[in-house]
Amino acid sequence: MMSDRMRRMVSDKMVAAQVIIVALGACGTHSTSAQPPDGGTTTQIAGDKTPAPVITPLPAAPVAPKPVAPPANVRIVIRAVPQAKKQKTEVYWGKRLLGETPFVLERAQGSGPLDLTLKSEGFFNVHVRAYTDKSEALVVPLTRLADRMTLFGARKELPPEDAPPAEGTPAPPAPVATPPAK
Repeated sequence: MMSDRMRRMVSDKMVAAQVIIVALGACGTHSTSAQPPDGGTTTQIAGDKTPAPVITPLPAAPVAPKPVAPPANVRIVIRAVPQAKKQKTEVYWGKRLLGETPFVLERAQGSGPLDLTLKSEGFFNVHVRAYTDKSEALVVPLTRLADRMTLFGARKELPPEDAPPAEGTPAPPAPVATPPAK
């Protein structure tokens, strides 16, 4: 008695043999002989005395191309805070000026992230990444240049080297001359 595994192996080998026979028939390594009574063709493998099975191709059904829907657009709204009434914040994509805030940008959904820069006079430039996976509104806070010490990691500016020392600051020690080595 054969197990299921053995049946599958035998079945797979039979399928492989049938594929090889069909492939040999399609490759042209056969000779045609007499016509069968139904009007099809009988093929005979060279050197074989038995006729090969008759293979008639089925007519192909016309396949209509599926209509491709254009990708949905997403809407990205960018607003800068604080917003001066007379001064607008400019939105850049690389070096290209896209417009001024409030700014609305429409892109194809899933077209990739946009690295935008918001520039306004008297404020630090802000770099923002806008994703195109879904529609969203970005509210970007701007920091005034005068408020730089409120930012994380801010350091006081060092005075220029040629400036005189401020009052109450001890004078730097005089450089010590090293005696020449003998």
